[in-house]
Amino acid sequence: MSRHPKPPNSTSASAPSSTQNAPVLPAALIATNVAKDYGDGPALYPLSVRVEEHERVALIGHNGSGKTTFLRIATGLLEPASGGITIFGQEPGSMLARSKLSYLADTPTFYDDLSVWEHLEYTARLHNMSAWEQRAADLLGQLG
Repeated sequence: MSRHPKPPNSTSASAPSSTQNAPVLPAALIATNVAKDYGDGPALYPLSVRVEEHERVALIGHNGSGKTTFLRIATGLLEPASGGITIFGQEPGSMLARSKLSYLADTPTFYDDLSVWEHLEYTARLHNMSAWEQRAADLLGQLG
C-alpha cells in the first residue's frame, strides 16, 4: 500500500505533462571548487555549492572564514584563485549576472567617475526599471 494515495482524477505516470517539455533553467548560482588565497594563506578553502532560483541560503562562519570573499567572487568583484562560479549560467560580473544578483557590502562601493544621478541611472537600467527618472528626482530632492 502506498503511503501517498493517488488523488482522484489524476493522470497516470506515463501521461505527458506540461513540465516534461519545459526548458531546464540554469541554477541561480553554481560554485565549483572556488578558492582564494591572498598570499598569506587561504582566504577561502575550496567551496562547491548549488543554489536554485528562489532558494534562500545563509553563509555562516567565523570572522575570516571566507564569507565576504566568496560573495565578492560571486559578484565579480574578485577573481578566484581556482574554481569557478556561474550566476544563471553567466559569468560573475556580466550584465545578466549583475541584474540577477545584488551585493550590499558593509562598506558601499561606488564608481568614482559616476555622479549620484549616474549611479541611479546605471542601477535602474541594469534592472530594466521603467519611469525611474521621476522617482530618482523625487528621492534626490528629499535628500537635498
